[in-house]
Amino acid sequence: HRFPAAHNRIWRIGDEIVTRYNGDVRTIWQGESAKAVLEKLEGMRCGPEISRMIVGFLITYGHLEGIGDVKADRHVCRVLGRVLGKEVDTHAARQLARKVHPDNPWDLDIALYDLGKTACLANWCYCESCPIGKADECEDYRRYQAT
Repeated sequence: HRFPAAHNRIWRIGDEIVTRYNGDVRTIWQGESAKAVLEKLEGMRCGPEISRMIVGFLITYGHLEGIGDVKADRHVCRVLGRVLGKEVDTHAARQLARKVHPDNPWDLDIALYDLGKTACLANWCYCESCPIGKADECEDYRRYQAT
């Protein structure tokens, strides 16, 4: 594997699944709440954002009921930060997503990620192709229009 630390982490998590759950990963979420599953995943040191992504996918595909958070990676944080016109960390990104879509913030994740990968890049913005900017909801887009 080109990332030895990631390789070791995957093997460690796999070993915990075998040890704690007898190799049946479904027992992590069956009959559990989204919050309990998140705690189990974080307890296995999957990482806070990866754990949120796993819970989100389990909700999306009907294996888990509940509310999930966005995986507040650099793309999601960048998009939300530009909307607000300030830097946004992972905690602030999750809080904002909860305010924007309280029913299930996870539903925003893929859209925000896609915008961060295609229109709202680290070094350049394609504001004309961004639905948030066109809806006049983005502080950076308002600045862009002014110039």
